[in-house]
Amino acid sequence: MRQDAAAEGSRLLTLTVEADLTFAAPADFDAFTEEVSAAVAALARKYSAPSGRRYRLTAAAHPATPKSAPARN
Repeated sequence: MRQDAAAEGSRLLTLTVEADLTFAAPADFDAFTEEVSAAVAALARKYSAPSGRRYRLTAAAHPATPKSAPARN
C-alpha cells in the first residue's frame, strides 16, 4: 500500500493508538470493553460515508509482559 500511494503521489493515511492500562478488577476490564466498543461504534456511525476509501480499525487488548529490571554492571 505504501508503494502504491508513493506511485500515485499521495500519502498513505494510517492510525496507531497505543495505551498501557491497569485494571483493579476484572469488572473494570469488562466496563472498559463496553465503553470502548460503544465509543468506536458511535465514531464509525458518525464518519461512515456512502462512498470513499474504506478503512478497517482493529483493536486488541492482552495482558502485558512484566518489564524486567535494567541490568547493573
